Amino acid sequence: MASAGSSSSSTLRKAANYSIGALVFIAALWIAHYNWKARRADLRGATRVGLFCGLMSLLAWIFHAHHVASDAEQTLIGNALARAAYLFLESWLIYLALEPWVRRYWPQTMITWSRVVAGKWKDPVVGRDLLFGTLFGIVYVLIIALYEFANLRSGVPILGEFGLDNLNGLRAFTGYIAKLLVGEVGGSLIFLLTLFLVRAVLKKEWLTAAVWVAGWVAVRFLRANFIDSRELAITTGVFWTLLFALLVFITLRFGFLALVVAVFVLDSLIACFLTTDFSSWYGQSSLAVVILIVAMAVRGFRLSLGSRPLFSPAVLDRA
Repeated sequence: MASAGSSSSSTLRKAANYSIGALVFIAALWIAHYNWKARRADLRGATRVGLFCGLMSLLAWIFHAHHVASDAEQTLIGNALARAAYLFLESWLIYLALEPWVRRYWPQTMITWSRVVAGKWKDPVVGRDLLFGTLFGIVYVLIIALYEFANLRSGVPILGEFGLDNLNGLRAFTGYIAKLLVGEVGGSLIFLLTLFLVRAVLKKEWLTAAVWVAGWVAVRFLRANFIDSRELAITTGVFWTLLFALLVFITLRFGFLALVVAVFVLDSLIACFLTTDFSSWYGQSSLAVVILIVAMAVRGFRLSLGSRPLFSPAVLDRA
């Protein structure tokens, strides 16, 4: 039987999760209503972001589940549509609440994202953020790999969780990628919203970053159930502080698009078995993720060049 202490900690973690979610939703609803009344809201951008999240949610369900002609399928379709509608509303509200204020006080964080929402996907700035986002995602993976290797040497279980969808063929893998895209956009919007709320209270940027990082580290500690020693608590605290500090740096230096790309690269890489033996039974999913990440980096590099050719001819010095 579970002990009373473990039950209490689990209840505390669940209460913290629900409380944070409720506070974020209420804050987004209130700020979105204020922006709507002040005619500052970007309805077109919010609608496109909401539609993207809702459609990706439906695609993830379509590719992930096995569908049969039965009465139960109608219930599943209703649940999928309800979840897509909820994600649309959540993303729509958060974007309406966030975009006008971020555009006013931190315009550099939304420049590239605004061009993507407007359909300017071939802009060189979009390519730059795509390339740097991929780079930071790989840096994240290396940091996590080093941390988990050190934990394994000490007998502590790893933090990562393997996604079994990677082993269920191309259909399930496509659904998993769609699910990740929904999670990264929605999660990054919540990160940016909480960062802005702290910024609205504290004003100073460096103090905002420090308090925001400390707050999310505290939330992760509340959710953790594997820390049972002071040494592990210290190393884990340093690890999470580094991760969240890097999130703030990416957001403020490169912008929201780079943040979404970095988190997507991180989650897609840590959820698969990476191997150099592509003939193994799990080699196909590993190869698919590698091809996807390389394609993102190459595409970002090519777009960042703009109209310049990839290989320009050498200019001879005739002086």
